[in-house]
Amino acid sequence: MPATKYLLSISADFGGSFSSEGWVSEIEGSSISVAIDHSVGGITTHGDSVETWFADVLSSADEQTLNGLPASHYSFWREPIMQQVVSKREQRLSSVIFTEYPAGSGKMFGCSVADQDNWNKLATLDSRGLVIYPFRAYTYDHMDFHDIVDSADLTAAIAAVSLAVMTERASADAVLNEVASAADEASAQAAAEPYLSS
Repeated sequence: MPATKYLLSISADFGGSFSSEGWVSEIEGSSISVAIDHSVGGITTHGDSVETWFADVLSSADEQTLNGLPASHYSFWREPIMQQVVSKREQRLSSVIFTEYPAGSGKMFGCSVADQDNWNKLATLDSRGLVIYPFRAYTYDHMDFHDIVDSADLTAAIAAVSLAVMTERASADAVLNEVASAADEASAQAAAEPYLSS
């Protein structure tokens, strides 16, 4: 079985960023049946080229799989950027994004995951007839409150919080989509930076 080398380009195939360890994991986790031949070089880089040595010639199906794998290789540089955006979204929902309810009242309610969970639990209790009205809901800083008078008032309050949360999520999703479609790491970071610095 002759060891066979296959070449790919870091810039053209991997979007400008490459991890040898990650590439080994992707190949070994794929359907390619021929083992990487580490005795003759395994995976090496020379300038822009990635050399991948296999223990034998790949079948046409395996070679097609190999050539398609770099499309998933993006995670080695995209994933940390995307995680930063997700973390920033949760931080903003916890300490930056608030919703006013009732409209024009100046009473601001929190939109954190815990706040969303509390509203959802309250809605569940209400659906079972277990909420006694008026129900006092405190603002994010506990400096003010709104007495929810009935189920319709509760639904409106939850809708206000949900709108603020969904608006923030839509902003973050737009950034995540830009990062996912970025051609290289620098472009992905540039796409994420305005949101990460907000």
